[in-house]
Amino acid sequence: VVSVPLASLAPVGADGAGGTDGAGAANRSSRSMWLPRLGYNMNRIHQFGRAFPLNAGFSDPSQVPDQISEIHDFSSEWQFEKWRLTYRFNRSFQDNRQPGRVLSDLLNQIHGVIVGLNPHTAFDLNLDLNVESAKNFETARIDRTLRAGINANWRITPRMTINVIASNTLAGDLGRKITRSRSTQLDLQWSYQFTRGEAGWRKVKGQFFIRYADRYARTRDLLFSLDNLTRLKTLNGGINFVFF
Repeated sequence: VVSVPLASLAPVGADGAGGTDGAGAANRSSRSMWLPRLGYNMNRIHQFGRAFPLNAGFSDPSQVPDQISEIHDFSSEWQFEKWRLTYRFNRSFQDNRQPGRVLSDLLNQIHGVIVGLNPHTAFDLNLDLNVESAKNFETARIDRTLRAGINANWRITPRMTINVIASNTLAGDLGRKITRSRSTQLDLQWSYQFTRGEAGWRKVKGQFFIRYADRYARTRDLLFSLDNLTRLKTLNGGINFVFF
C-alpha cells in the first residue's frame, strides 16, 4: 500500500526560502490560492495458490486462484473563502491469471467532481457529479453510471433550518442493448429547535421536524423485455426531547 498525501503546492522564493517581504509575500499568497491540495493512494494485492491441496479432488489448473488486484485513488482540492472544488479519480483493476480464466478481468473507473458554495453564513450548497465505467473483459461489456446530486442547508434563524437533498442516477450498458435504469431521490426537511428551562432537570431541549421524501426508480431489461417502475412518496413529522 502506497499513500502519498501532499499538503499543498505552495510556492517558495526563487532561492528556496519562503521570504516575507511585502510584495513578494503578497504575490506568492495570491498564486498559492489557486494551487490544489493533492492526495494519492495505491493498493496492490496478489492472491495465488502454490499447488493443489492434498486429497481435495482438484485436478484442473483453473481451480487454483491467481489474481492481482490494483486500486489507484487520486484527489485534488481547491479551497477558497466562499467556495471549494474537489476532483477525485479512482481506478480498480482485477487481473485473473489462472489458466482458463485469463480473460475474466474487471476494470472500474470513477471520476467525481464536488463544488461547495458558502455565499452566506446561513446558507451552504454542495453539488456533486460522478461518472463511473465498469468493463467486463470476458463478456466484452461496458456499463456506465452517471449520478448528479445536490445538498443544500438554509438556516433561516438560529433555531429553524431547511435541508434539501436531491439526486438523479442513470445507468446502463454502453451499447444500450441489455439494460437501462434511472432513479431519482428527493428529501426535504424543515426543523425547529427549542429550549425550555435554565439548568439541571428543568432544562429541556427538543426538535420538531417535518420530512417529505420522493423516490422514483425504473429498470428496463431489454433482453427479456421487462420494465419495472417503482414510485414512493412519504410525509412524516416528529418531535425529539433531550432532558439534562
